[in-house]
Amino acid sequence: MNWFLLFALSFPFLTYVDVSASHPRYPARVYIKPVFSLPLTLDPVLMNDGASQTVANQIYDGLIRISERMDLEPAIAESWATSSDGRTITFHLRREAKFHDGSKVTSDDVVFSLARAIESPIVGSLYEYIARDSSGKPKLIAVDLQTVNVILKAPFPPILSVLTGVTAKILPRLLLQSNPKFFEAPIGSGPFRFVSRDETARSLTLAGDPHYYGGVPKIQTLVLKESSLPEAVSLARSGTASEIATHPLPFEHEVFRDGKRLTSPVVATWIIGLNIRIAPLNRLSVRLALKQALEDDSYRKRFYPDALPAYGYIPPGLPGHIGIHRAKPSATLSDSDRKTIQSLAPIVIQIPDALENVTGMAAHLEQTARMSGIKITVVPTQWDQLMDGYTKHTSQAFLVSMNMDYPDSAFLLQNAESTNPDNFSGLQDQELDRLVAKSRLVQDRVERDRIHTLAVKRFEDQAVTINLFHQRQNLWVHRCVSGLVPHLMGDIYLDYRQVHIDESCMKMKVANR
Repeated sequence: MNWFLLFALSFPFLTYVDVSASHPRYPARVYIKPVFSLPLTLDPVLMNDGASQTVANQIYDGLIRISERMDLEPAIAESWATSSDGRTITFHLRREAKFHDGSKVTSDDVVFSLARAIESPIVGSLYEYIARDSSGKPKLIAVDLQTVNVILKAPFPPILSVLTGVTAKILPRLLLQSNPKFFEAPIGSGPFRFVSRDETARSLTLAGDPHYYGGVPKIQTLVLKESSLPEAVSLARSGTASEIATHPLPFEHEVFRDGKRLTSPVVATWIIGLNIRIAPLNRLSVRLALKQALEDDSYRKRFYPDALPAYGYIPPGLPGHIGIHRAKPSATLSDSDRKTIQSLAPIVIQIPDALENVTGMAAHLEQTARMSGIKITVVPTQWDQLMDGYTKHTSQAFLVSMNMDYPDSAFLLQNAESTNPDNFSGLQDQELDRLVAKSRLVQDRVERDRIHTLAVKRFEDQAVTINLFHQRQNLWVHRCVSGLVPHLMGDIYLDYRQVHIDESCMKMKVANR
């Protein structure tokens, strides 16, 4: 008999888990299903969506990882130490760490993987703190097979947080260099290995790796497949599903009437991003007026009342977070701006079409803006189309969750840098660029926090985001399921290694049903 376990992960995911059992005779199967259709990529340095990053955290490991409480933990590196001058970090690799083909992870693989990320035009800016030699190569030194030195320009403790992120995953050098189709069936050193990918069924199958240094996962098979949030809730309510961990799901959602509830804050902010390349959003006064209209907190109170109000772009717990309402620049529309708005089609805001009550959300936003004299049209959009508009900068405005790859304010602020391909707004602000770049190279934490606070103020005054709420994750867990622990960084970092099902409990549930 097959048990069905449903995880609904945060935007843009949910996870559907078909678990036969945790007993060896009943190989468990988990379906992690993106809420939206995605052009999934398995190359860590190309990942810009939660679906791909969720997969990466199952297939690949980095030197270190970040725990549920945002503490640094050993991964491929069993230990690390910083030199007295703070410029050299030495990582000692586990001798038992292996790739999924059984080959050992060596310092050569680490140097190759990190250099690949550093040289990437997409994510290389995250590694600006790493020094280069006279030829321009990153100073990454393989001391011996199990030891790697990372040389910094100057002491910079946040580099360790960067190394917990998806871009710092360790890949097998020889296999990647010899196989141009490596990422069609990638090999990593994470808890789950790649098995197959079905483009027709839009699914991806993983299996627990018997060589994994942390022990074989209790769930033997994971199948990642598309779905929608309403479908996930329906499966849970019908009794077909055994677990739903969806985010953001209101604390009082009816699905929580039975089962266990796990709740936790998440270091993330739901926003409406504004593309100032497209009129009339190229006018600051229009953006300020729209921001003032839609940041009235009514959206949060109606659809996600247990979430925290967002008075700014940066989530709680990070430098630059705004915890109280502050006066914003004047949002009064001039006659010229009003005439411009009236002469153009309504501002188009795309929102994910798979969200629950998407029709009510669209109507609420349109009515709220109309009360301030601004015409908007909210268009429910498939996720792949929304992401296409985001990356190509063709969308006028879009509703998304800005999740953190690692716990540092600079990660979100860099989205507004002039030279960043992820600059969704099109903002060109030299002072903001200067502040963000400076923050990367400042070692003193107090001074760095001060710079981040200045950068956030500059960012907020440009009104390129409408900040809706700081989300919470509410995980619905079947009474027969255990081992799932909420992660402050969100669903991307949920650890499936210890998730398992009580077989006798499940049989009892079926008998009672």
